[in-house]
Amino acid sequence: MKNNEKEPYVPISEDQADNTYLEEFEAEMAGTQQGQPPEQAQQPTGTAPQAPVPPVPPEQEKKPVYKQWWFWLIIAVVLIAAIVTIILVGKSSKSKTSTSASSSTSASTSQTTSQTTSATTTATTTQTTTAKKTTAATTEDEDDKESRYQYALQKAKFLSDTAHMSKQAIYNELVSPGGENLKKDAAQYAVDKLGSVFNANALVKAKEYDEEGMSGEEIKNRLIDGDLFTEDEAEYAVDHLGN
Repeated sequence: MKNNEKEPYVPISEDQADNTYLEEFEAEMAGTQQGQPPEQAQQPTGTAPQAPVPPVPPEQEKKPVYKQWWFWLIIAVVLIAAIVTIILVGKSSKSKTSTSASSSTSASTSQTTSQTTSATTTATTTQTTTAKKTTAATTEDEDDKESRYQYALQKAKFLSDTAHMSKQAIYNELVSPGGENLKKDAAQYAVDKLGSVFNANALVKAKEYDEEGMSGEEIKNRLIDGDLFTEDEAEYAVDHLGN
């Protein structure tokens, strides 16, 4: 080939250009290490200078989301927030329950105290009323008793003075339904109050029987069996017939 003839232009691929660039770079590095100035790279005749192509860095492998540190940080924060919320809600519920229970207990205690006070007041009022009624009834009974006793005594004196009856005969007349129909306590009070008039009453009766022609023994028996005088009262009457 002649010197003045140009070499025909042969297009080169991108890979060939890269290889050429790497060979020239390695040659320059080798010359630098030996203390020689790097030779000027000779560009092939008839070719345009090629710009150096930087090596393509390998793509970084993407990690899954669950392997990222921030993913687990978010989960931890959410869990902590949920736990704190549960604790606060639980305390609030306990506080409300305690307050409600306290209110219910206070209301129940107040109601029980009110009922107890009302029951005590009612019982006291009832007891007072009963006591008053009892006192009034007792007073009325005492008045009635005194009245009954005085009436029985008057009747007993009348029977003794007019009919000259014995103590037992007067008592029977006072309590008899066909007679005065008085209570037994009033009749007993009356005959006890007459005292010793019954010997005299027996003597009056004995004299009446003596006038009828009865013997002393007959008079005594009549006084005891018929008129209900005691034996002592009958003997007293018979013994004093001549007086």
